[in-house]
Amino acid sequence: MSDVDFTLDGQPDIQRALEGLPDHLRRTSLAEAIAKAGALVAAGIRDRAHFGEYSTGALARSIEFRATQIGGEPSGIVVPNRTKGKGRAVGYHGNFVEYGTQPHMEPWRQGGRPVIPHPGMQPEPFFWPGVDATSEAALDAMESTCGVDVQSAWDGGSAGDAGGSSDGGGDAS
Repeated sequence: MSDVDFTLDGQPDIQRALEGLPDHLRRTSLAEAIAKAGALVAAGIRDRAHFGEYSTGALARSIEFRATQIGGEPSGIVVPNRTKGKGRAVGYHGNFVEYGTQPHMEPWRQGGRPVIPHPGMQPEPFFWPGVDATSEAALDAMESTCGVDVQSAWDGGSAGDAGGSSDGGGDAS
């Protein structure tokens, strides 16, 4: 499965809301928020990466959040770790599980020719359903950690107030 990276559309609004903090506190707060959100998303994906009696759980165990930086700013990705545990590749087949495969000949060769036809497999989506199921909780975690309204920023509004509520503004008269 390829690494998945997504950008929060309201990130500039969140950045502006955090700009009032000293730089090291802003980055620490944002990194902490991203880590909490990433951990929730990774757990949601892991919960969906079990496929009946033949599942070894290796794919689920390979799902992890990795803290990164983009342009010096905190970021993160959730990926199946391709070499987690004993140096063996375990997460490499996540793409095949998520999207399925076409019928094909297996690459094992005997006498120079492929010998094992594989009928292909139906998709068993786990990655994107896990992201979808946990996105609201991830946003909530970011909001509570940063103290800004991430959902409002995501929707294109102001990210200045936690909770996104206002007194309605305007004049009482």
